[in-house]
Amino acid sequence: IIGVEVLVDDSITPTRQVFDYQPTINDVQVANASSDEIAYAVSVSYYDQAGNKASVTDFDLNYDITLPIVSSVSINSGDGYTANAVVSVAITLDAGSTDVGYGRASNQSGLGDAEWAEYVTPFEWTLSDPGNDSNKTVYVQVRDWAGNASLTKNDAIELDTTGPELFVEIQGT
Repeated sequence: IIGVEVLVDDSITPTRQVFDYQPTINDVQVANASSDEIAYAVSVSYYDQAGNKASVTDFDLNYDITLPIVSSVSINSGDGYTANAVVSVAITLDAGSTDVGYGRASNQSGLGDAEWAEYVTPFEWTLSDPGNDSNKTVYVQVRDWAGNASLTKNDAIELDTTGPELFVEIQGT
């Protein structure tokens, strides 16, 4: 193999680029690159010294710049109180956010301790400082397959693990 040809067709201005063969990937600049989302048909071919062309792969590539939108976050189906520090968190996505692949959650607003994982809803979550009864907030964010991350959304619930105290006084005559 001495050469590689990459053809990117966006149905407006096809782009053809030829490279000397290297075992690494070259960047391909698209002639009609825009800020709009668009689907590209990509074809990669290889050439040998005799000029023989071998088409190795054809695939579609979608240029996606739209952020997924988290419409709401709900802890324990919207309950205001819980006696258990382990809760169920459900995420509702905007109708247009169909390609979400990852999610992350945190008890901290900046999500600094959160790691991306496979998107699942609802999911179990342990509230912060479970020994301290108080208002607890869970922050979530999702990411689509193209790497676009949503804005952070949250919900709160009051953790109350202390049972009520009852004092009974019987007065006699």
